[in-house]
Amino acid sequence: MGTWGTGLFDDDLLSDFRDGFEELVANGEPPEQVLKGLLDQYQRNADQYGRTLLEIAAGVLLKSRGVNRHPMIDVAARHLKSGSGLDPWRERSHREYLSRQREYARLLGVLESPSIRRKSQRKRRPRVGDVLRMPLADGRYGYCHLLAFSREHGWLTNVLDFVTETPVDVGRVDLNSRLFAVHCAVDSAVESGRWSRIGSVPVAPFAYPRFLSSGLPDRDGNVLCWWLIEPGKAAVKLGSTVPDQYAGLETIGIVSPQVVEERILRARPAQMQ
Repeated sequence: MGTWGTGLFDDDLLSDFRDGFEELVANGEPPEQVLKGLLDQYQRNADQYGRTLLEIAAGVLLKSRGVNRHPMIDVAARHLKSGSGLDPWRERSHREYLSRQREYARLLGVLESPSIRRKSQRKRRPRVGDVLRMPLADGRYGYCHLLAFSREHGWLTNVLDFVTETPVDVGRVDLNSRLFAVHCAVDSAVESGRWSRIGSVPVAPFAYPRFLSSGLPDRDGNVLCWWLIEPGKAAVKLGSTVPDQYAGLETIGIVSPQVVEERILRARPAQMQ
């Protein structure tokens, strides 16, 4: 199976699988029916790694065709959350491994979004300075400010220490607060309509936060070495445990919109009436 990138469909097997799916659906066959026959065909000769990736691809393809409820979407989401299929990437470079992790986070954001909009309704891509509003599971609203974007890590997102009972416009959002700052899969959240852009405010000069990296864990998930990541500087080796002065830093990597929302709820629980 040839692989040329870290995207899900950047290999021969999944590229062929996607092309076959799209061709049959374009001919008018129902996506669910196409998937069943095609998945059986491709999984028949695949190894465990290949079968896992095919199941992830199946869920993503169904979602792309507007199917929002299907057992295979749930299977794909479980694979992405557990990191199934990442093991072979541990043997590659650290940069490739992190890039594949980011792809998993992006795909999970797609699968967990409430719906996929048609391309004709596609929203403007996020930009630096955008202020976004997100509905929380308890009925309240959280907010974030997009500080920077990099090809390697994605959107640096300032998640604000600001939660409201009802939606407010950008002029009332406290942009000077910070609950936490992480790299987040913002594009899928905005494109799907999960998060809404409510305005744009120029980003004032700021110190890019430092992050921790666990490097490549062993096959049992144990961290062998921690690294300190600072923009523009070489990574600093910290050892098998994190020194106290760095214990409060975030771990580098792209998190899904759902994880951001869950962290807000834990940090800012609703007040009991």
